[in-house]
Amino acid sequence: MLGAALSAVGAIMGGAAGSEGERSRSTTNTSSVVRLRDIESLNRGRSALEAEGDKSTMDFFQSLKSLLQAGPGEADVTAGTQGMRDYASRLQQLLSQGGVDVAAGQQFAQNIFAPQQLGLQQSFQDQQVQANRMAARLGRTGNDPILRNKLAQEQTRQQAMLNSQQGAFAAEQAYALPQQQINYAQALANTRMGLASQAFQNRQNLMQLGQSLTQQERQYRLQAASQTGQTQFGGTVGGGWAGALTGAMGGATAGAKTGMALG
Repeated sequence: MLGAALSAVGAIMGGAAGSEGERSRSTTNTSSVVRLRDIESLNRGRSALEAEGDKSTMDFFQSLKSLLQAGPGEADVTAGTQGMRDYASRLQQLLSQGGVDVAAGQQFAQNIFAPQQLGLQQSFQDQQVQANRMAARLGRTGNDPILRNKLAQEQTRQQAMLNSQQGAFAAEQAYALPQQQINYAQALANTRMGLASQAFQNRQNLMQLGQSLTQQERQYRLQAASQTGQTQFGGTVGGGWAGALTGAMGGATAGAKTGMALG
């Protein structure tokens, strides 16, 4: 009786243990190899229309590259930077002068009033001739002090009037010219910086177009490539109904042997 009982218990425990199976880690290993085909061999299979389309695209790209190289470039970038520096330097100079350029105003006024000054000097010469004629009619010499003093007074008055007008104009320009110069300097700096910015943008667009063409070629080669792969899988060993049956039989035999030994 004891041996039969132990055999039954062994069979139950062995079947339960056998159904679980041996525990092992589940692993999956995948490897693949992509073999890109030579672009020249791929191109040999093109149709005439496809080949002409590719040639037109490359011709357009080369033409665009030449046009961009003829446009704003490195020299414009350098000039743009220098233009902004010159503009800043001019601003600093005007700030130190209080926003007024007296020397420039005077020089500009002198140039503007130069024809009037020349006309006044010629008028003085004509007045001297007339004074000499008047002295001759009056029976006086050309160096008559009274006539000379009157002529000198009149000429001094005319010269003072012209100097006053020129001085007022110079003062006005001393304030106006710096602002005009600043406006011109700013316009020049903005123009140069615009060319520099265009140089950057043109080359960036060209680079993006080149990258797009390169990416299209790579995608074409990937689509035409051959690919091989291998997958390995590791799982649980044993278990299930077969394991349960094997375990039950082994457990029953061990239980029977134990019962016989105890009997």
